[in-house]
Amino acid sequence: MNTINYSIIIPHKNIPKLLERCLASIPQRDDIQVIVVDDNSDADIVETWRATSLPKYPHVEFVFAKNEKGRKGAGYARNIGLEHAKGKWIVFADADDFFMPCVDEAMTQYADDEHDVVFFFCNSVDSDTLQLANREEYLNNRLKHIQKTGNWEIAFRLAVCWARFIKHDVIRQHALSFPEIYTSEDLPFVNKLSVVTTNQTIADYDIYCVTERKGSLMTDKRAKTQKLRFKMACWSVDYLNRYGQGHQVKKNVNYWWTKLYNASRLQAILSVPRLVKTNGWEYSTKFLRKFSKKRFKNWRRGKNSEYF
Repeated sequence: MNTINYSIIIPHKNIPKLLERCLASIPQRDDIQVIVVDDNSDADIVETWRATSLPKYPHVEFVFAKNEKGRKGAGYARNIGLEHAKGKWIVFADADDFFMPCVDEAMTQYADDEHDVVFFFCNSVDSDTLQLANREEYLNNRLKHIQKTGNWEIAFRLAVCWARFIKHDVIRQHALSFPEIYTSEDLPFVNKLSVVTTNQTIADYDIYCVTERKGSLMTDKRAKTQKLRFKMACWSVDYLNRYGQGHQVKKNVNYWWTKLYNASRLQAILSVPRLVKTNGWEYSTKFLRKFSKKRFKNWRRGKNSEYF
């Protein structure tokens, strides 16, 4: 029986063509387990996928996460994937992203690596046109800074679960899982992983391509979505404060509060007490003062006048 070195977990929801692109980018090796977890896609899409597409990928384990309450999100799907995973390393991917050809070489090199987490660099493109985008910049810049300075505390700012190999034993030992929410589900998982992990490294491979896509969750600007992202950013600071690292992610609270303000001025104002409680009075008032001045200047210039 072949040893499974890698379990690749891919949540999916109603984008079968993009899922096929992702699957086609994965090397077909005996030591790779691929788990696709469908989060309650439309019935016709599931049936068509099972009949026409799934036979093309005999190495793929397809789990249909049907539930009566509808969609539960990528976190729910990833948790199901973890229940089925057998690999030494866990690799997370999104169905609308894909792997770069060098992932094959990277998997060979790091199959028996002693580190608990191996970080990789990314590329980014528009999902439809494949023209270069910039979603990878924040991740790559932080990884380069860690390489330059050796300051691994910056790893607490890496808020996505993809573009890394994670030892399955670490996930099991610390009972790590994702919250069942529809956005920002990565954040609690990677924060907890960063706290329990000290043995990590960065590999000089661009193994993953993250895409920009119209209609994706990343483009959802509804107040409901921004409020949840703001809430999870606050949670991140509160959690990491226990380990003296909350300051690493405080700027995220300000960022998502601004996004919430753009979506709903009322909801943002109602969230100010939470902003102050998380960031501290002095830090928050300084941010709000700067924010107000910027908004007023934009209003004088005729920009964003709908907020005043």
